[in-house]
Amino acid sequence: MRFSKQMGCFYPTDINYPVLPDDIIDVSNDDYDLAMNRSLGDMLDLVNGRVVIVPKPAPTDDELWKNYQQSAKAALDKTSVTIDRIAEAVSLGLTTFDASDVVEFMQYRRNLRTILNQAQPNVIPDSLPTAPDYPAGT
Repeated sequence: MRFSKQMGCFYPTDINYPVLPDDIIDVSNDDYDLAMNRSLGDMLDLVNGRVVIVPKPAPTDDELWKNYQQSAKAALDKTSVTIDRIAEAVSLGLTTFDASDVVEFMQYRRNLRTILNQAQPNVIPDSLPTAPDYPAGT
């Protein structure tokens, strides 16, 4: 097996390529196997003539916050159908807007919106607020 850092590709030795990159080197089967089994996002590099795996860098705080807010937005969007069902249940007399389970659900939505509107905190939470059960009658 051969590898080109410039192209980031392996080139099998049993294929006769018309042109190969200038930086091509021979690679052991062990190095090739390790490279093919690397974790998603890990990169390859050459060190002392060997292909090595460079771990994916940890996300920055900005990236973590952006991902957290995107998750909060997705969770908020997912609640829209329940809001429609609550309105329908209220109009049919099956529940009221001040029923404790309806208030709890509305507070959950408010907590998600707070995440979307706040500045990035010093410590980014690991999880979103816990979604309550669906209100009775919806």
